[in-house]
Amino acid sequence: MASDPTDTEMWFTKKPSLSVIFSPREPPSGPSALVKRAVLAENPSVPRVVDRVVSDIDLKAEQGILRLYDSSVSQRQITRMLSIGLLGLKKRRRLVPTEWSITAIDDIIGRNIHREILNYPWVNEFMLFGHEALGNNVQILLIPSSWMFEAQEAWLVSPNSLPGVDSELVWGRRSYASDVAGAYYAARLPVLEYLKRIRRQAGATVLMEVYPEWIPLGVWRFREICREALKKEPVRFSTLKESFDELSKRLKLPLEKWINKSSILKWYQTQKRLTFFLP
Repeated sequence: MASDPTDTEMWFTKKPSLSVIFSPREPPSGPSALVKRAVLAENPSVPRVVDRVVSDIDLKAEQGILRLYDSSVSQRQITRMLSIGLLGLKKRRRLVPTEWSITAIDDIIGRNIHREILNYPWVNEFMLFGHEALGNNVQILLIPSSWMFEAQEAWLVSPNSLPGVDSELVWGRRSYASDVAGAYYAARLPVLEYLKRIRRQAGATVLMEVYPEWIPLGVWRFREICREALKKEPVRFSTLKESFDELSKRLKLPLEKWINKSSILKWYQTQKRLTFFLP
C-alpha cells in the first residue's frame, strides 16, 4: 500500500540465494530465502485514496483499479496491490500472479478509455511514432478511421521470423489475445491514453520487434516503450503508402511480412465507405 519503499529489517532461516530468475513475460525475481521474522523500521507512507480503496470491502476490484488510476496512483503500485490480494470484494480477494495482474490492469483501464474515445472524431492524417529501448523496437501507426487495433510481435531470432498478431475492430474484443498475449494489452493502453489526450479516434497498428540482446523484464516494457514513443512529435503523412515507405526504414523485418500478417491494414485498404456510393 505504501507509495515508496519502506525500510524493513528481516531475519532469514538461511543465507539468501543470489540467483536472479528472468522470464519473457514476468519481471525479474531477485535473491530469496525463507523469512523467520520481519519488522518495519519506519512508518509506511500510504496515500489516502489507496487506504480508502483497500478499506472498502464492498468495492469491486475493477472499480477500485479505475479509482486508483484516475487518482494518479502508478500502475506499478496498483499491480502490487492486486497481486497481494488487497483489491475487490472481501470474500473474493485472492493472491494474483504478477503476470496476470499486469495484463488485467492494462485491460481494465484500456476498456474504460475505449468506451470514451468512441465518441471522438477521427484523426485526419496518418501518424507514425516510434521508440527503441532494452533491445525492443516499437513502431505505432495511427490511421484515419474508426477505432480498430492490432498488435504484432516479432522475435528476431532467425532470418525466417514471422510476427504473431491479434486485433480488434470498433467494439473491442471479448476473447483473450492468445497469440501476442499480455503484450497486446500493454501496447493497446498507451494508444488509448494518447487518443483520449488528443480527444480523437483512430485505427492503430503497433509493430514490436524483439532483438537477440533484449532484456527480459516482462510485458510491461512494451507499455512503457509505447508511452515514450507517443510522447514524441509524430511524423505525419497524407497517404498510407507514404507512411509505409517511412515505416519500412524503421524495421529490420521486411515490411511485407508485417502487412501479410495484418488484418486491419488489409481491411482499411479494401473497405469502402458509405460516401463511396453517393452520387
